[in-house]
Amino acid sequence: MANLFLSKALFTLGNYRAAINELSRVDVSPDEIVEKDALLYRCYIASGEVEIVLNEVNSNSPLPLQALKVLAKYENGDDVTNDLHEFETDGLIDRPYFSLVAALVYFKEGMLDDCYRRLKHIPGLEGSSLLVQYFITINRYDLAENAVLEMQKISDPAIETRLSAAWLAICLGGEEMYDLAMSTFQELLGKYGESPILLNGIAVTFMHLGEYEKAKEALMDALEKNPNSADFLVNSIVCSKFLDSSTSRNMTSLQKLHPNHPWLQQQDAMDKLFDECAQDFAIKTQ
Repeated sequence: MANLFLSKALFTLGNYRAAINELSRVDVSPDEIVEKDALLYRCYIASGEVEIVLNEVNSNSPLPLQALKVLAKYENGDDVTNDLHEFETDGLIDRPYFSLVAALVYFKEGMLDDCYRRLKHIPGLEGSSLLVQYFITINRYDLAENAVLEMQKISDPAIETRLSAAWLAICLGGEEMYDLAMSTFQELLGKYGESPILLNGIAVTFMHLGEYEKAKEALMDALEKNPNSADFLVNSIVCSKFLDSSTSRNMTSLQKLHPNHPWLQQQDAMDKLFDECAQDFAIKTQ
């Protein structure tokens, strides 16, 4: 896997186009061809070029690539409920790529219990990093910390480990933790260059420090590199709120590109609750 190390690093950091270019130059052994193709298709999916995967993968393709086609369908806005059910009925769900696709879909749909059941079948540090994300999402920072410690035992310098530790540090809060997160993002940026994920991490850290103008600059750079990212759009909207700036453009993009995003659903629920409370208050004060 040494030949794929840089490509995997670029993918993990969100530099999908650079990863695609690197993969075009890499020669691998016959045993690594499927792994290389899978990584390439994941880059295309993550960068929004799902049509390539949908057009190239068919029923004769290796099973990992067929699993990724389901992820491409999901990112294309298709209903993949039946596909995930077929993973179960065909006995494929416990295989790594099928579990990966199912976990990613369930996570994005807010089906966290289903996501958690699949995470244990995703090997390596990627599976561990997704587990950390899951624990952070459900506010179990203690379990996230244990998971990070296990990752550090496996490979402390690994990008997945460093990023997971940085995001946990932001969640734990405090000046020391924010400094740890910022130094991690800056160190990785110095080693691998600017990437959307690192810029987003820097922006989030700045927001926690109250440095919203600096956060805005980092988010603008991140969106320039990946304008379709839901995370970057949401963070830009939140940052703009603190700066009393317009959020209409990024809100429109988020609603168009990710209409079912949990953040939008939460905002809609809060708006409805506010309207109901306002109506009740109006009736009581008449």
